Amino acid sequence: MKVSVFALVVIFLVLVNESHVSTAVTCDINELYICHPSIMTQALPSEACCAKIREHEPCSCQYLKNPVVRGYLTLGITKKLENTCHVPYPNC
Repeated sequence: MKVSVFALVVIFLVLVNESHVSTAVTCDINELYICHPSIMTQALPSEACCAKIREHEPCSCQYLKNPVVRGYLTLGITKKLENTCHVPYPNC
């Protein structure tokens, strides 16, 4: 189960751009579990998944620097999330 959560976080990181948002984000990777179905299957991410990815955008570089999370990033998953959620890959 934790592997799936990490995979979701990794996808999130790939799609999220480093930005400065006025609202505080906890950067809790477990909050990205809502994206699990789209990571583990061919399903497109839901709007709720995309909303979480956008919410965690300020955390993307932190997630990408995590070697456990980084190991789950794949081009196919990140492109799917990037194209569907319209969140660019982070520029760290």
